[in-house]
Amino acid sequence: MWDLGPVWVICFITAVAVVLYAVLAVGIRRTPGIVPLAATAIEATLHRKLLPVFAVLWLSYTPFYLQDTPAGRWLLQFAQRRRCFAMAAWTALGCVAMISGVRQRPWRLRVPQPIYPVGAVDYLADQHFQGNAMVPFRLGAYVSWKLYPAVKVSLDGRYEEVYSNEVMRQIFDFYEARTNWQSTLDEYPTDIVVAPRDSPICAKMRETAWNPVN
Repeated sequence: MWDLGPVWVICFITAVAVVLYAVLAVGIRRTPGIVPLAATAIEATLHRKLLPVFAVLWLSYTPFYLQDTPAGRWLLQFAQRRRCFAMAAWTALGCVAMISGVRQRPWRLRVPQPIYPVGAVDYLADQHFQGNAMVPFRLGAYVSWKLYPAVKVSLDGRYEEVYSNEVMRQIFDFYEARTNWQSTLDEYPTDIVVAPRDSPICAKMRETAWNPVN
C-alpha cells in the first residue's frame, strides 16, 4: 500500500494510531476483535487489496474502543454541546455523498468495463496460437483463463503475488505508449500484443514492423 501515495499512507497510519491509542487507554482485554483487526492491518501494509477488509473491521470495532477513552468521551460531550454544528456537518457530508452518487448516473445502463476481448481470444484459439501474449492488466486473467497453457500472459490480476511493481509499471507505460515503450517488448519475449483499439499503443504499433490483426 505504500505505493498508493502520501494521502492514503497518512490516512492508514492515522487509523492504526487511533487503534493503538485506544488499546493503551482502555487495555487490550477491553478491545474485542483486536486480533483480526491487527491481522488485517498487517496484511494491508503488504497487499493493498486487503485495505477494504481492514477498513470494515476498523469501522466495526474502533468506535467501541474509543467510547471509554478520554478522547472518545470528549468527542461525545462536544457533539452534545454542539448538536447544531454536528447535525450541520453530517448533513453537509450526506449532501456531498448524494451529489457524488448522482454524478455517477446510476440510472443509466452501461456495459461494465473493460469489455473482454472475446473476438480476439476466439481468433487466437481458432488459429491454434501458442506463445507469449502481451496483455493489459485488466484483460490478462480472461486471456489466460481461455487460452492457457498454450498462451502465457504478461500480466494478470495476481499482480501482488506474482508480478513486481516494476513489471506493472513497464506494462502500464507500454500501453500508454510512453517513452521507451519498445524496450518492454525487447526485455520480455513477446509473440503477440493484445490491445484495445483506442489504446495509445495501437497507433505506435502500426508504425513498426508488427502486423495488425483486427
